[in-house]
Amino acid sequence: SIVEHDAVSNHAFRAQRLLREMGFVSEIYAQIIGPGAEGRVCPIAELPRISDGSQWVLYQCSIGSPVAEIFAAHPGRKLLDYHNITPGELVERWLPPLGEETRLGRAQLGRLASVVDYAFADSPFNAAELIALGYRTADVVPVLVEEGNVTATPDRSAADRLTAAKHGGGADWLF
Repeated sequence: SIVEHDAVSNHAFRAQRLLREMGFVSEIYAQIIGPGAEGRVCPIAELPRISDGSQWVLYQCSIGSPVAEIFAAHPGRKLLDYHNITPGELVERWLPPLGEETRLGRAQLGRLASVVDYAFADSPFNAAELIALGYRTADVVPVLVEEGNVTATPDRSAADRLTAAKHGGGADWLF
């Protein structure tokens, strides 16, 4: 089972596809099921609770959520996939509620260390953060990327327009 905080990311769908290709049964559960995810994501209230040790639950941790508490209390073996939580003071100036959600997420991340069997992160920086919080393991696992996103031919007119605009100066934006 893949447990998402609130909104379901494309990363969760890629992870699910990979798990299914490896022969595992994999379902995604979330508190909020957004447009386009109907039929592909189950409500978190329907997450099965199997106590015999055969169920693994993967939590995609990236912000504070009541789902973290559901994950912590679940009887299954626990995996945590950490993508970083921006410190609240870096975002609250633009969106104050987001600052509160990120502070909650960072607090929950620390509390989850005692119940997670295996954690992984998308960078050495994030893995070091997990170890500092008391996680037993924190291996670096690259973000799953759709092959088509890196092998596709770029839109030539868009690339030319961006290149021409860059000649006038300005900043590069990386995210």
